[in-house]
Amino acid sequence: MDLVTDLLPIILAVIMAGMGMTLTPGDFVRLVQQPRSVLSILTAQVVGLPLLGIALGIWLDLSPALAVGLVLLCSCPGGTTSNLFTFLAKGNLALSITLTASAGVLVLVSIPLWVHAASEIFQLDSAAAQLPMGATVQTLFFITLLPVICGMLLRIHWPTLAYRLQAYLSRVSLMFMVCLTAGLVAAELEQFKNYLAQIGIAVVALNALAVLLGLATALLFQLPTNHSTTAMLEVGIQNSAMAIVIATSLIGNTELAIPASVYSLTMYAFGFAVVFWRRRFSKDSKATDNKIALPSHECSNFNATTSTQSTTR
Repeated sequence: MDLVTDLLPIILAVIMAGMGMTLTPGDFVRLVQQPRSVLSILTAQVVGLPLLGIALGIWLDLSPALAVGLVLLCSCPGGTTSNLFTFLAKGNLALSITLTASAGVLVLVSIPLWVHAASEIFQLDSAAAQLPMGATVQTLFFITLLPVICGMLLRIHWPTLAYRLQAYLSRVSLMFMVCLTAGLVAAELEQFKNYLAQIGIAVVALNALAVLLGLATALLFQLPTNHSTTAMLEVGIQNSAMAIVIATSLIGNTELAIPASVYSLTMYAFGFAVVFWRRRFSKDSKATDNKIALPSHECSNFNATTSTQSTTR
């Protein structure tokens, strides 16, 4: 566990730096240009998801540690993974990146607040989920926000180098995350066996309901189709790496990391399901549009032909 505790903050910082290399100052300008989309989805991420985690913890009668761990996971909005899935699903990638950047700033304050609230609601011993505001904000700044800023500066001044590094870092980071998650599971194998059935249901329910929450948000605020795809993936996919880092390194309670570890194994299935559905939906829409346009096209040709024949006569 010492290896996981020591390496995870470094890996997360590398991941966040790679994400920063995909950002530009213009991504933050969209906060003003597209306020309805950005603010509605951000609210679903920062407020709606933690409330969903609390509701699931109460409904499934999870143990205090697992319930708080689930809320912690819900408090960590998606990072580069949600950006990737948005790209694959043909959503609005610029909006996705803007949401990721904005949420990365808000979580400095929102995560400690939600973890404290969940600890009170589920009556978890304060020593088992102690997350002081000042120390947490400082630590999260150094392992999340500062690497993002460094990545952005690298892209601004050395764009070619940033592009090459970003592609390399994303592969390396994914490999390390898989290995470290496997190491965490192995180190806590007995707890996983004891809690797998209970937390497995909670995590699968979270996957499904979070995607539906994103879709409901888009429908409620009448967002465009590609924005609704982005909402489903940004709300539906959480940053499990950040949740594991906070649980193991900042709080020092590996039991709180179990929901995020199990979630790491299931989120890809739901992410690809959304990609398949939205790409299929996009194809069906185009096919319908073509069918509707065909008679008009044929009529135009017919009219043009008739007009030509009349002129010839």
